[in-house]
Amino acid sequence: MNKNISKSEYINLCKEINHANYMYYVQSNPIMSDFEFDSKFRELQIIENNYPKFKNSLSPSLRVGSPPSKEFSQIQHIKPMTSLANALNKDELINWYEKTSELLNNKNLEVICELKIDGLAVSLVYINGILDRAGTRGDGAIGEDITNNIRTIKTVPLELKYDTQIPNLIELRGEVFFPKNQFHKINDERIQSGLEPYVSTRNSASGSLRQLDSSETAKRPLDIFFYSLGESSIKNLYTHNETLQKIQSFGGKINSWTRNASNINQIFDAIKDAGNIRSKINYEIDGVVIKVNNLEFQNYLGISGRDPRWAIAYKFPPEKNITILKKIHINVGRTGALTPWAELKPVIIGGVTIKKATLHNSDEIKRKDLREGDKVIVQRAGDVIPQVVGVVERKINLPKFEFPKYCPDCNSDVVKLDKDAISRCINIKCPTQFERLLQHYASKTAMNIETLGESLSQTLSRSGLIKNLSDIYLLDQKVQELLALENMGSKKIDNLFKSIEESKNRDFFRLIFALGIPNIGIETAKWVANKFNNFSEITSAPLEEFTNIKGIGEITGTIIFRWFRVEENLKLINNLQSLGINSENNLKNEKTFELENLTFVITGRLNNITRIKAKNIIEKFGGQTSNSVSKNTNFLVSGKDPGSKLTIARTLNIPILSEQEFLQFLDDHHIKE
Repeated sequence: MNKNISKSEYINLCKEINHANYMYYVQSNPIMSDFEFDSKFRELQIIENNYPKFKNSLSPSLRVGSPPSKEFSQIQHIKPMTSLANALNKDELINWYEKTSELLNNKNLEVICELKIDGLAVSLVYINGILDRAGTRGDGAIGEDITNNIRTIKTVPLELKYDTQIPNLIELRGEVFFPKNQFHKINDERIQSGLEPYVSTRNSASGSLRQLDSSETAKRPLDIFFYSLGESSIKNLYTHNETLQKIQSFGGKINSWTRNASNINQIFDAIKDAGNIRSKINYEIDGVVIKVNNLEFQNYLGISGRDPRWAIAYKFPPEKNITILKKIHINVGRTGALTPWAELKPVIIGGVTIKKATLHNSDEIKRKDLREGDKVIVQRAGDVIPQVVGVVERKINLPKFEFPKYCPDCNSDVVKLDKDAISRCINIKCPTQFERLLQHYASKTAMNIETLGESLSQTLSRSGLIKNLSDIYLLDQKVQELLALENMGSKKIDNLFKSIEESKNRDFFRLIFALGIPNIGIETAKWVANKFNNFSEITSAPLEEFTNIKGIGEITGTIIFRWFRVEENLKLINNLQSLGINSENNLKNEKTFELENLTFVITGRLNNITRIKAKNIIEKFGGQTSNSVSKNTNFLVSGKDPGSKLTIARTLNIPILSEQEFLQFLDDHHIKE
């Protein structure tokens, strides 16, 4: 690597890794292979070691994964869910083992080797033996609340088994995965339904577990292996082996393949054995995790940055082959993102026939100078859609690939900002985007139109009953057409109409979010609504008013500005307003900051104030509210019948306020309605 690297190059690398994190964890749409990501992350670590002054809050080395999706409630982990350092070759693994043994002054350090399951890491909290909540890893501190979805997995115990008294609080951590034999089956179903196929079993697990409707998750054949305890009051456990046995005794499913090792040769024997069984097991693995077995040693070694010092993941190297890049195709996603992919001359890699590969974005095509007809290196890691690594041979005079300037589906102008890798179609009537946009618009965190989920969105769009979002509010004129649809009875139609009518009065920020503007999550929509009172102010505002909004920045601000300059989008807004949808910001009082930096959790029934009103007061005066108790909680407000949150708060020594104490607290801080 070039030692004379500039700070701007370092920042660009940080942004590239952070974007890959976002696409993987939030969008469930990985744009890099594990090997490419790990290589870039290793490059980042080398730069930060050589240039420590470069390191800043942007650095992905300071975090795990990416922020949780705004479509889910957030859940704070009682104890951070860390990631794992990676050993990309044997020398790095040898170095870790020798260094760890030296730190512990133990030449024959005992470790336990486990299969690295290629799935989604989750945390399950049990209160008095009953499953209370579950969350994804998210950024390590805050994840997505997937409690209802996790309950649908048949191998998840809803109540722990125990012979003696169960501890008040137990957190089980594990990996949710999608069985390989079901992967191709569900992809065939998605293709037949007009949906994009999942790119990997890991992507399938993530997409299935992160459905907004838990009944959809229940249809997916998800499974789980538990691999550790998080927060727990269990005593008398001395090794990781004992921890696994304890989890199994509670009824948790653990992986039967584990190998103990007391030297580096035994570790490599275990890795070889894992490689031999890889193609024979019904779940995807991408390596072997090696952990110090002694729990006291684990506590002594602790955590460095984002990774525990007592564990490391040895990643299997990707498999490669050479073939011909026949044609470059373009897909259009829900948010209008134009994603290129390569049609390949069929080639066998790792026993699988490969016919296509991801090309990520236009910048990647340009950087690698990929052209139709090139002989290219293709690599595949795990069960992920392969990627084109680079060109190995080219015939003379092959023309350069020109990325489309117009959307291939609606012929609208394609927008690409200098600092954004993604090219986009921002025409809201683009047909390819519309089905998923319709589902997003009706989702719980947007306009919350019940019954208008994935299946009905597809049906209404494909039947022509809804051609743009404003058509939702004209469905009451098409009762006979609705009755003619499959599974649409009078009661379901009445419930749909009622929910549609209720959606007209949602908050202004939820309408902004529902429009599906690229890069606009629910929080960003709130920032925009706090800045502008209505669509008239938004459409007349200059670019700098968007880019200067705190938290939005140049790229997202420019995307919002341009979106509100597209004629079809303006027509939609006018139609929605004429149909009576609320398009005014009704929040008249600006937020003040008497409760800044304080996080409250409210539980139980309050008598003198509603929970929603209490939540609004806290947020209005600069505080934050959360649905779950963690070590970051400052106060638990406890009403009648508080439930498990009170138990967790007491376990963590969180200050507890009764309703009267909470109201007195507000009064002491001069907070009035």
